[in-house]
Formats: sequence, structure tokens, C-alpha cells
Amino acid sequence: MLRKLTMIVAVAFGVFAPQAAMSQQSLSADLARDFIDRLGQRTMAALKSEGAQQRGTELGRILLDGLDFDTIAMHTLGRYGRRPDSSEFREFATLFAAHVIDMAVEKFGNMPVESYAVTSTQPMPNGDVVVNTSVAAAGTINAGWRVRLMAGAPKIVDIVVDGYSMTTHFNGQFQDWLSKAGLEGLVGKMRSQVRNSPSLVVVREIRGNG
Repeated sequence: MLRKLTMIVAVAFGVFAPQAAMSQQSLSADLARDFIDRLGQRTMAALKSEGAQQRGTELGRILLDGLDFDTIAMHTLGRYGRRPDSSEFREFATLFAAHVIDMAVEKFGNMPVESYAVTSTQPMPNGDVVVNTSVAAAGTINAGWRVRLMAGAPKIVDIVVDGYSMTTHFNGQFQDWLSKAGLEGLVGKMRSQVRNSPSLVVVREIRGNG
């Protein structure tokens, strides 16, 4: 377990360290904390909504407001994400967003969340801030939200749950397929996976590329 966690941390550092030279703006810990707290309050309200469809739609909108899916997709793809202006990348980022939202709604949409709290903030060398939270939901879930200032506004660029990075997880999941079929092949696979996605219509509408 320790070895696996060490590898995840190492990969995550490798993914995000190059941004240090590019970061022109730093993010205050207070701004990052307030940003995550507002999203948390919205999420708590959404989970109390009547009806699974309404909860799912609101959770999807919260994720689209909070996460920078282009940045997350770029880190997830590794060297295959070096052309973020390409139509293939834009399509992957849209399909990937729908996939992540569907997974989150399926896992957390009916979870009886009792409470959540921001427990600490950790400024990073490249200007990011990790905001740590604790969620009480039939047990305790510890999550760290890596927040970055993007075009003057805070956005989440990675999520670490109980020590496991979301971007590192998906990077490992997609690399085998990318090595065999490239980005075009992965886009085709993702289209198949989310063809019946309840989130895809909303994602395309908000991202403006549907």
C-alpha cells in the first residue's frame, strides 16, 4: 500500500511540477478554501434534492462549474494531450467530463452525506492550493482538492481521495489503450462508453461544442 501511494505521489508530482515555471499567478489559501466551501455547500443542498434526476443534474453542473476538465484531460492523457487545441482533444475532454460526472453521480448521488468540513489548506510550489476536506457519510471520506487560478478564477485540477489521485488513476487506465490505438482510438472508445450518458447533453451544452 505504501509503495503504491508513493508511486501515485511521484507521478502526480511529475505531472504538475512542469507547471511551476508557467504559473504567473498565485492563489491565496483563503480564496481556494472559500471556493471549495461554496461548492461543498451546493453539493450538500443537491444531495437533499427530491428525485434522482434532479440530484444528478445539479451534481453534474457543480462538477462542470468546479473542475477544469481541459486541464484534467491534458494531464490524464500525458504526451497525448500536447495538442489541447485539436478537435480530437476537445472531443475527448467533453466525453471524459460526461464519464467522470456519471461515475460521481452513480457513486455519490444517493449517498447519505451527514456533513463535511474543510480541514486544512496546503499551498504548493507552483501556486496551486490543496484544500483538504473530511466528509461524514457512513464513515469518513478524506479528499484533497487541488485548486489552481485559471484565467483569474479558481478551478479544481485534481482530486485526491484517501491518498489516490484521480488524474493518476485515469492516466494509468488510459495509457494501454492510447499506446495501442492513439487518441483517436480512445475517443472512439469513450464515445461508446458514454453514448447513453445522462450527463453528455448537459456537458455539450455548457462546453459549447455539441
